[in-house]
Amino acid sequence: MRKYTLLLSLFALLATQSLFAQQKSEKYTRSEELTELGMYSDAAAILEELCLEDSGNYLYFQDLGYAYLNMLDFDAAIRNYTTATVLNPDCYRCYSHMARAYYEKGEYATAEETVAKGFTISDTTAHLYMTRGLIYQQTERGSLALADFTKAISLAPDDDDFYILRANYYLTVSEPYNAYSDISSAIKIDTENSEYYYYRAYILTNLNIQDEALIDIDKAIKLKNNVADYYNLKFTIHMNRKEYDLAEQAVLKSIDIKPGDYYAYVSLGDLYMQMNNMDRYCECYQKAIELYPDEESEEKTNLINYHDRYCSENKMPYYFVRSLGHYNNSNFGDCIVVAEKGIATTGASSVLYNMKASAHLARLEYEQAKTEFNNCLATKDMLAKEVPDFYSHPLNDEDVARVARSYIVKSNFGISVVNLIMHDYDEALENIIKAIDMAEFIKDFDGLEFLYNTKGMIYLAQNDLDNAIKSFNTADGKNPYNSISKLNLALIRVLQSTKYNAKNLHFEYVPELLSPRLILPSMKLAKTYNPDSLNEALKTCESIITREPENAYVYLLKAKILQLLNDPNYCDTAIKAKEYGIFNAMKELGAECR
Repeated sequence: MRKYTLLLSLFALLATQSLFAQQKSEKYTRSEELTELGMYSDAAAILEELCLEDSGNYLYFQDLGYAYLNMLDFDAAIRNYTTATVLNPDCYRCYSHMARAYYEKGEYATAEETVAKGFTISDTTAHLYMTRGLIYQQTERGSLALADFTKAISLAPDDDDFYILRANYYLTVSEPYNAYSDISSAIKIDTENSEYYYYRAYILTNLNIQDEALIDIDKAIKLKNNVADYYNLKFTIHMNRKEYDLAEQAVLKSIDIKPGDYYAYVSLGDLYMQMNNMDRYCECYQKAIELYPDEESEEKTNLINYHDRYCSENKMPYYFVRSLGHYNNSNFGDCIVVAEKGIATTGASSVLYNMKASAHLARLEYEQAKTEFNNCLATKDMLAKEVPDFYSHPLNDEDVARVARSYIVKSNFGISVVNLIMHDYDEALENIIKAIDMAEFIKDFDGLEFLYNTKGMIYLAQNDLDNAIKSFNTADGKNPYNSISKLNLALIRVLQSTKYNAKNLHFEYVPELLSPRLILPSMKLAKTYNPDSLNEALKTCESIITREPENAYVYLLKAKILQLLNDPNYCDTAIKAKEYGIFNAMKELGAECR
């Protein structure tokens, strides 16, 4: 009877142990499932229980260390990995992950010592190379880092994480094309990872390959449509493509997902400034200021300063950005009104005088334009203070001087144009030479070709065709993509082939071309003209039309050439010039075309 009782007790004990083992197995399996799903906190809770129930199983501590590593509790991760390596000194993965925890804490020397212990156990484990590569990268041993990332990929070519890490390395050393290649490899392995498409879209955006970037960010959004950062990048892409309405939609979606993101409001405000909607700009920046988390930060101070600069009616930049917005939208009358109000409110302003002058010139109000350009020059000493005041980002002294000088160049250019139109050729030449001399010494000055083309027109007015040709050729050399220079050279060929009254030439300013032009005079073919010269001029016109099929001034000159050659098709070409904006084209040609 006693023997029977002992057997029953033994069977009960074995059954209980079997039950406990089954329960632990089920718990462990569940923890693995939760880890796979990224539910690290829930996995850690189960693993903590398992470690208490069986403190001799290194796997429990290893997996618990991994859970804490992903929860960014690096001290807990190190503690559990240390226990795992005591229980199993051959756990090379434990050393790799423990080294990663030290790395994340910024303890790079300890991280390197720890990963070295893993290499004493295995030198064919990709994860060890990956971890050591990160340490090398952070401690500025780039070539060693690249070698380790590449070795990790060779050992585990189907692990997309390793391609991502090498892509990150390539970005830090400014090799975006290599980064793009690695991201593309990762996408081939995991085609449904939205972050990878986002990452590649980011790289493409910085490479200025906007069409492909848009395709990738749309793919990322299709896979996961509730990530604000995806829409923020889409906003940037649309901004780069100047698709402002679509950019607005993207950033508004970002705000809908993450309404407390001050940066999204900054982006939206900058968009509204680009769209010349300053009232909305002010609203967005005010919202960004309210949401900004750190009261003492320099960035918040900058936001407040920008808001104060462009949204306070007692400050010059308030009027500058609004007048500039009207000018850019060809609302020249509104531009003048706002600039005048700014001067009346804040006092004399060289940049506001320049805005008024530019608007008057665009309205062909030459006397008023000259007055305001002279006002700008008379107050040019103010520019050194005004330029950094209205610019939307900080400028160093060299940049301030460069921008200030550009306003002086613009004023001298404007005065020379007015002088040309008013037949004051000597003063026109004097002012354009001043503008060119200054502009040539301004780093990265944009628009030298306009200055040289104007100089060429002044020489043309003086019937000095040789110097006119030199100026137009110089203009073409400064910017061969601007067709005005080539059109003016074709005009010279026409003039050289005809008879006209050189004392009766008239000019006008063309706002859309940012240049003056010759109003075609009455002319007829010279008795000894060179047909090749006219044919070359005609070829130039046709070449420009191929690239710019809506350029009215090219059609006008082409019509004149055909008219001189008695080609009946000149009327069709003249009608094109009229359709594209030269409404008095027939009068200028002295033709009756219907």
